Amino acid sequence: MNPINKDTILCLSLAARPSNFGTSFHNYLYQQLGLDYIYKAVNPGALEDAVRGIRGLRIRGCGVSMPFKEEVIPMLDKLDPSAAR
Repeated sequence: MNPINKDTILCLSLAARPSNFGTSFHNYLYQQLGLDYIYKAVNPGALEDAVRGIRGLRIRGCGVSMPFKEEVIPMLDKLDPSAAR
C-alpha cells in the first residue's frame, strides 16, 4: 500500500455496522488500480453533522448503507433517478 500523504483522497462509508471486509475490499482495489485513495467505514454519531463534515472536508466519495439511506435523502444536493426508486 502506498503511504498516505496530503494528496491521498478520502472516501467514506456511513454504516450502522462498519466492517473490515468492505474497508479491506475497497482499499485492495484502490491499490490494484494504482489509485491514491483510502476508504474508511464509520458509524456516524449524528448523520446531519456527518454530512456537513463530508462537505466541509471535501471528501471525494461517500457510500451510505441502511438504516441511513432514506434519512440522508433530504440532505443531498441531488438524487439520481435510479436511487429514487
